[in-house]
Amino acid sequence: MKNDNPSERQPDPSDRIIRAERFILAGTLVRAEAKSKINGVKGGLTPYTLHLTPSRGFTLIEMIVSVTLFIVVMVIAATAILSITSANRKSQSTKVAVDNLSFALENMTRHIRVGTSYSCDGTPGNHTNATYAGVTGCSEFSFMYKNPALPGSDAYKISYKFDVNKKDIQVMDGKYNNIEWDSLTGSDLVIDTTLSKFYVEGAKPFALSTPPSDTLQPHVIILIKGTAGGTNPKERTDFNLQASVTQSTPDF
Repeated sequence: MKNDNPSERQPDPSDRIIRAERFILAGTLVRAEAKSKINGVKGGLTPYTLHLTPSRGFTLIEMIVSVTLFIVVMVIAATAILSITSANRKSQSTKVAVDNLSFALENMTRHIRVGTSYSCDGTPGNHTNATYAGVTGCSEFSFMYKNPALPGSDAYKISYKFDVNKKDIQVMDGKYNNIEWDSLTGSDLVIDTTLSKFYVEGAKPFALSTPPSDTLQPHVIILIKGTAGGTNPKERTDFNLQASVTQSTPDF
């Protein structure tokens, strides 16, 4: 009797062979896919190979050229910085000189303008002239000063000079003493006492002239030459100043 139940049918040997081949083929595909993932191949993309070129260091010539250029740049920069520093110091010394001389000249002209009995020999009563055109001038100038704010006060002598030893401008104020000289300028200024002079004209009053010939109003020209900035030649500044002061009181 023939058995028509499919579950009880005997397996065909050919079916087993087909199933075995399919199993083997599936395993082969799985292994191929796994290998392609490992090698970076997926979805049919062509693998990319990165070629790295080994790095190369600097040669000796390149190092020498680089160091030489660096040294040249640093020397130029250092020279510029030193030049700026020197110019700044010279500018500061010039400013100090101007301030110092301005103070000295202001002090001198303020007192000389209201003074009388101008003289270029240290003794106001002598009325000694030292003209700009005819005589070499003098290194000491004296006059009588009376404080305009105190009409009843006595006049006293004030003297200014260019000191040969200290190379500065000094004053002797008779209100306090007639012995000691005080400096008007600081040590940062060096006065050229050979070229710095006082020039006086019209010192002798008209009434005292014999015959009466001195008709000029007394006036003094102050010429100051020197250097500022210390002993460094690169930082020193030469100056040449001139001031003219005329006696405010009429000379009769």
